[in-house]
Amino acid sequence: MMGWYNDYGYNNGAGIGMVLMMLLFWLPLIALGIWLVARVTRPDVHAAPPAPYVPQHPADSGRGVLDRRFASGEITTEQYKEMRRILESEAGK
Repeated sequence: MMGWYNDYGYNNGAGIGMVLMMLLFWLPLIALGIWLVARVTRPDVHAAPPAPYVPQHPADSGRGVLDRRFASGEITTEQYKEMRRILESEAGK
């Protein structure tokens, strides 16, 4: 008749060892998982910052001002071509 109560070894404190073994297995595993997630998701503080963006034709350059004036209709096509030719010839010097 022994064992009919199906206590699975928890009588007289024998199951405490099993609980401790489960904690010793799962707690480090969970801690490792949390550490891995934190390591992967946070940015790398030692990485070099990205290079700043430098446009090919800044808006404040002569070509940028010329393009903007032509696009807004302030100057004609002939004026644009002449001024662009002058700017490009001065840039080559």
